Amino acid sequence: MSSVEIRDVAIPVALQDAMSRQAQAEREKQARRDTRVRRSGDRRQVRRGGRYLRRPSVALQLRAMNIIYETTKEREPRS
Repeated sequence: MSSVEIRDVAIPVALQDAMSRQAQAEREKQARRDTRVRRSGDRRQVRRGGRYLRRPSVALQLRAMNIIYETTKEREPRS
């Protein structure tokens, strides 16, 4: 005999439930890991942006651009 063929394997309901719970736990673990990585990247970007905005000339330019934006937004006719 060189090979065996297995057909119609019935997995017990308890084992199916356990496998389902394990798969769900793995998905949740991966989601938490992804969230942690994303948040650490966000924190780095915020820190970098904060350092950039501490420069007086950048802050003034940003404020000037905001004032221009706000005044043009007020002038636009509303539909």
